Amino acid sequence: MHFEAINSSGLTVERLRSDDWEMYRAIRLASLQESPESFCTSLEEAESRSEESWKSQVLQLATSSVDSCFIGKLLEEPVGIMSVYQVQPGVSELMQVWVSPRLRGTGIARTLFSTLLDWVRHSETERFLLRVKSYNSRAVEFYRKLGFSFLDQAGSEDRYEFPLTS
Repeated sequence: MHFEAINSSGLTVERLRSDDWEMYRAIRLASLQESPESFCTSLEEAESRSEESWKSQVLQLATSSVDSCFIGKLLEEPVGIMSVYQVQPGVSELMQVWVSPRLRGTGIARTLFSTLLDWVRHSETERFLLRVKSYNSRAVEFYRKLGFSFLDQAGSEDRYEFPLTS
């Protein structure tokens, strides 16, 4: 099944393809450089990865039935990313959420999420979770508006769950 979205502003959202490793690497490095406190991986760790490591991860994200990554592009320029990874059978977690600072608040993250959620609902996912730093109030508010509900707190991270059933 093909998952893609195009909105009226010219934004396209596409699932990562197996040959998109350079684009994926570039947007991951940009996100880690701009918002290092928002991610578990550091910029230094990501920069030290081999080309083969990036290619392998992208191939897995592009072909898996339980993990995926979506890239938002505006006029073919990657401007946002959102991924989902299975953390245990039937349980997936939203990760790697980032939109270019100059385009935050324009609906790109919501469009990315909508496309990713369609994919999640067609996957083997029974529970859909996310972790977010407690102090990141803008992200917390965004996730609540999407429909995520608070589950618990572990250290500096809050865990939220999205209802997949009506």
